[in-house]
Amino acid sequence: MHWTYKIASILAVALITLAAGFYAQNNEETYPSGPSYDIGISDAHGQPLSTLTGLAATHHVVLARVSYEPDGHGTNRRVISIFGALDGNGMHANSPYPDYGFGPRTRVQRGDRFTDPLGRWLLYGSPRDTASVAKSIRRQGFELNRATPIGITQITKQFFSNSIAQVIFAGLAVVFVSGALSVSTASRVCAIQALHGMRTTGIIMRQFLRHAFFFIICVCIGWMTWISIGAIFWPFASPLGFAGQVFLSIIIATTCMALVALSLSIALVRVLVPNALKLIQGKRPLRFLMASGCIMAIIVLALSSASLNVTNFKWRQSQTLKTTLEHQLSSNDGFQLQLWYSSDQNRARSMPSWNDFVEQTSQSEHTRFASFRLGCTWVDSSQDPQPCILMDSRTARLHHLIRNNTTLARISVIMPENEQWNSESITNNVLRAYSFEQSLAAEEGKSLPAINRTSISIESRPRDAVLSAFDTPSNTDGLSSVPVVVIDPSLLSGDTTTSMVSTGGMTFDYSSRHQLLEILREKGVDSLVASVVNRHDEIQTRLARTTQEMNYFSITACISITCLLGGAIMVALTLCTLRRQIMFVEYMHGAPSYLRFQSILFLAAALCSASLPIQLLIGGYNAVSTTSVSLLFIVVSLATTVLYDSRLRADSIKHP
Repeated sequence: MHWTYKIASILAVALITLAAGFYAQNNEETYPSGPSYDIGISDAHGQPLSTLTGLAATHHVVLARVSYEPDGHGTNRRVISIFGALDGNGMHANSPYPDYGFGPRTRVQRGDRFTDPLGRWLLYGSPRDTASVAKSIRRQGFELNRATPIGITQITKQFFSNSIAQVIFAGLAVVFVSGALSVSTASRVCAIQALHGMRTTGIIMRQFLRHAFFFIICVCIGWMTWISIGAIFWPFASPLGFAGQVFLSIIIATTCMALVALSLSIALVRVLVPNALKLIQGKRPLRFLMASGCIMAIIVLALSSASLNVTNFKWRQSQTLKTTLEHQLSSNDGFQLQLWYSSDQNRARSMPSWNDFVEQTSQSEHTRFASFRLGCTWVDSSQDPQPCILMDSRTARLHHLIRNNTTLARISVIMPENEQWNSESITNNVLRAYSFEQSLAAEEGKSLPAINRTSISIESRPRDAVLSAFDTPSNTDGLSSVPVVVIDPSLLSGDTTTSMVSTGGMTFDYSSRHQLLEILREKGVDSLVASVVNRHDEIQTRLARTTQEMNYFSITACISITCLLGGAIMVALTLCTLRRQIMFVEYMHGAPSYLRFQSILFLAAALCSASLPIQLLIGGYNAVSTTSVSLLFIVVSLATTVLYDSRLRADSIKHP
């Protein structure tokens, strides 16, 4: 067994173990403990959470919601809120989480009735029951934007259609070439076996079993390594849990592929050199090996470059999203309320209690809002008014719109920098808009204080202002030219504040969800509230998923580069074996280095050029990625040839 095959096998198993292990852990985070269905509810159409839980209970299915929250130690903790009893699943409230991925940092808890029915839900139970629940949820009136069955088979198929699997296939190509090279070096052994009467099929089978045994041993060591890492970092994990099953299914599938490639390479070598006399002379199908190595190198180059290009694009995209989320995270503490659809009569009856609630939270400085108004008559009273943002003073200070030591008027209008405006016109518009607020409040039984022109100030936006709204529409081009109206929430009608709450423009800054729920019950407005959403945790959840994707793409890039290095080394070794006598003669005649090593440079450059059409075909071409991959391939190929040159000289003397 040649040492190149041993190195290629170890490299391939390391790639498989790393890719499969990270993919299994990634799936454990996405699908904790292996649900049977993953659904996303985009619109409930007024249906309460109890409808969801009732359908699930009827079919003996458990619902689960995954979110993230700070753990108080500078890191994040995953929270799984469950609705129902998970019989036999092993995931129970207030107990250690049993699977790979986030053992000590995962908390399982019971969900409450104020959980938002919109968003992503995981369904646990038998595949038939969960599929029935998903259909029943849609028939009940919920609008689903996703309904995906989850299983080990589906997840394994997704792995082989993923960009990271492209690199695994390139690693299997390296195993194919190294296996052929290893078998070709055993030509004299095969000749002796043939002379002693062993059939060709027996020779092929014996060589295959010998090489397959080594590969399987490497795979077993990789599996045991993954289990050992799990035992160290995830003490409550089971090697045969959901993540363990995903990992095991992937390595079994890839091992079968590797063994098929290995058997094919061994059979081809024996078919190409069947004569026992040639085997005794040490003949090898070097041209076949060289052709196989070149094809393998082209595939590795194309897939590695395409994988790096996709990884680079996705990583930069995730980095941009992460930066945006981190900014939102620093300025979006508090809870959002989502209100029920209610009739005008019920709304009118509840408005006095709602206004008392807003008044109390405002006086205790627990109310924050930054609400985007598309047609804002506070500043512009034309037929097509421009947008603006209504904001409280505390949020305005956090966004550097006003200075901490500034004494504010009752209503302050902050205009964009370097923009001309008519102060008289804006003041009149503010008075008219506030008069309309007074009329709405009067209908609700609330009396707003009177204001005059001296209660209104108009200022220019500071240069260091960071303008953002809690509920900015996704199709908004930008906020650079949007005015801001800074106003106390006690000066707004209940209709306006409920509108802000419904769009997510108003949050309530309490230390805990329980504290906010107690105040809602105390004021008698809990019947209006459909759900209480922790805005900070919601952003934290998106941030954790984005960080997870960035880690995934980083690992993919490392695997791509490692496989590229293996392919370059294999091509260089094969070329050195093919030209060993020529290189020995060139050295003995004192040929300069650039003449002795120009063949590997020309070959590497030709292989890089040949990989370009494949990159264009699979849509993975990028000038920077392709250039980087090509240069790395050429440098590694040249370095391998230079380092292997001295060994080949001695080998040429012993085996001319």
